[in-house]
Amino acid sequence: MLFTGHHAQALLIVLLGAGGLGLGIQFSALIRHLTTAVPAGYAADISGVSTTALQIGAAIGVAAFGTLYLSLAPYQGTGLATHAFAITTAAFAAVALLATATAHLTTRQATTGPRQRWLLTLTSSSGLPCPRAPGPA
Repeated sequence: MLFTGHHAQALLIVLLGAGGLGLGIQFSALIRHLTTAVPAGYAADISGVSTTALQIGAAIGVAAFGTLYLSLAPYQGTGLATHAFAITTAAFAAVALLATATAHLTTRQATTGPRQRWLLTLTSSSGLPCPRAPGPA
């Protein structure tokens, strides 16, 4: 629909609304996951660092996808603008899928990495609790 230049405002509103809802749900779940994955003394630090990284990533994303859109639709006209929007949205979807796959692979490898196996072996063989990360004094 968008690639052919037809106007489907209702579809666009539904898709943008679903995307916004998904981002809102994801953000709070991400911060909760990050702050519970570290010792309590570092929860505020990791929250600030992750929020800063998200803001920088958003600024770079707006600049990159805005540049793509404006380079595809340099002149006025609904046909060119709709086509440029469709191409930009497809590029955004591809980047989002790549980021999702990368995050999945990263978190999957982190849970079975050598440090975690070493800690499990240490705990099971010695009967002592695993060493904790040093916290603030």
